Amino acid sequence: MKKILFLFLVSCLFISCSDDALTSDTTPPLQKVIFNVSSSSSNQRHWNFNDNGLLYQITDGDQIVLQTFSYDSNGRVINSTLYNPNGTHTDFSFAYNDDGSVYSLNNVALNFDTTLGAYYFGDLNSNYRIFKLNPEGLLTYSKSGGVEIDETGTIPYTVSQASAGYADSNLKSMSFQNGTTFNGFEHDTHLNPLRNGTLAVFKAFAVTGYDDQWLNSFAVSKNNVIRKDYPSEYYIHEEYVYDFNSEGMPVSATMNFYEMNHLDFTNTAILYYYQGDVLP
Repeated sequence: MKKILFLFLVSCLFISCSDDALTSDTTPPLQKVIFNVSSSSSNQRHWNFNDNGLLYQITDGDQIVLQTFSYDSNGRVINSTLYNPNGTHTDFSFAYNDDGSVYSLNNVALNFDTTLGAYYFGDLNSNYRIFKLNPEGLLTYSKSGGVEIDETGTIPYTVSQASAGYADSNLKSMSFQNGTTFNGFEHDTHLNPLRNGTLAVFKAFAVTGYDDQWLNSFAVSKNNVIRKDYPSEYYIHEEYVYDFNSEGMPVSATMNFYEMNHLDFTNTAILYYYQGDVLP
């Protein structure tokens, strides 16, 4: 059961570009990153990067395509297709303001409410989805909901809700409406190569409502996650140990799973392949 819990939670790692140079000049961009390495092929997640080092495709270990991304000449996501397990697919299209912020999703313009300090779709007096973003354009809060009117009056309701906290360009905490709260992500001092290749995706999907998939400290943080704490009632946490190449960039991450501070099991969690590396 513990291993199933781990595989389920880590398989949720799915998952405008920053001006910061997060890799050294001698380090090539990523070619592929494999998550859930020790699990079955269907539970693995392969993130594939184009020649510019941008995430363009996610597959499972059997090379079944789960999601694709395309970009404009400025490295911004303009289209994405999510392939659903039931055989259908969901398409997303994005347009941008001159400052690189998202202007519209699927040709529907994003609104801004100064009182809330939040962007929104829909009608705030009826059905809506609101988003708050940090200065980098990453999601800090989202809520989908509305109001119902019956004989007792107007009753607000919430369909989904999520929040995230950041410090020093690292995603440190996140929580969801169901009560699941991850209060602790600790990071090392090494630069995370995934950030450059995925930041454009996370900024685009901040306004889609797919919060459980696109709040991901392993990808969007400036540095690499070395500890992940689960909600306190579970008494469990994960610790990550990395192997680095000569440029100080990660090539693998081993996950140590603890319950009540006792080491329960160890797995190879992540493998990193840079352009020019031989793929498995």
